[in-house]
Amino acid sequence: MSVPTEQDILIVSTEIEHIHSIQADVETDLAILVDKADEVKQELHLEKQQHRQNMHSLKSDIQPTAQHMQQDIEQIVHAEQLHAEYAELIALHARFNKALDDAGQATQNDEKYKPRECFQSDFWYSMNNTIRSILQQCHFQGADTADFSRSSFDVEIAGYSKADEQGKGYCAFLNSVVMLAFHDYLNEQSEHAPGWLLIDTPLHGFDEGIRPLEDSSMKVGLFSYLAKQAVSQQIIIIENTNHMAGIPLDDNINIVEFSKDKHNGRYGYLDGIYDVSDES
Repeated sequence: MSVPTEQDILIVSTEIEHIHSIQADVETDLAILVDKADEVKQELHLEKQQHRQNMHSLKSDIQPTAQHMQQDIEQIVHAEQLHAEYAELIALHARFNKALDDAGQATQNDEKYKPRECFQSDFWYSMNNTIRSILQQCHFQGADTADFSRSSFDVEIAGYSKADEQGKGYCAFLNSVVMLAFHDYLNEQSEHAPGWLLIDTPLHGFDEGIRPLEDSSMKVGLFSYLAKQAVSQQIIIIENTNHMAGIPLDDNINIVEFSKDKHNGRYGYLDGIYDVSDES
């Protein structure tokens, strides 16, 4: 390696001085930038303080005003509601006054309510046919002469009321037939048919005399008809056991005997209800 000449040394020295000059300029610029950064930080700090002061002013000055305005709005809405309710009351008062005026001017209607006239025309036809059909199935002599009277709203036999021509037992029997016919009409025509029927002592006081043959007995015929009807609905019959002699009962019939004994079987029709004398 050759020894550097004075010229080489001069060139290197010149470059070093140039580098030092550049370094000094950079350090000067860096110092300026640091000063500027400090100024920016200080300004930012001041801006944040000012922002906090402004937000505090908003909360302390503007928020109460906003709350007051909200209260005013709510009061206005409430006032509008009161105004609407007042208008409704005025209209209602006017309607009441008009109704009172109309009632005072209306003529009194003394016409009596006649519920029998409300039945449809087919009701009477249906009742006649059903009563005759039931009586025929019950082997009742004169079934073809039975009619359902519009005036008495009851069955008549050959134009006579049952009370005039029949004994107490036959009246109970015919009452059951009428009830069955009416129940049949409800099942066919009414949207509110109950779907069940309770008959109390249909054989009360009923006496056919000398016991007839089973195929001609009215008692047997009635209970046979009831058994057929009970296939599609519930039919409850309350009857004394001594009246049931000679009446065959189907297997689908549920028999419940009332023992009138609190400790043996079912006491009575209303479960858990006892006579006062048996309460102790």
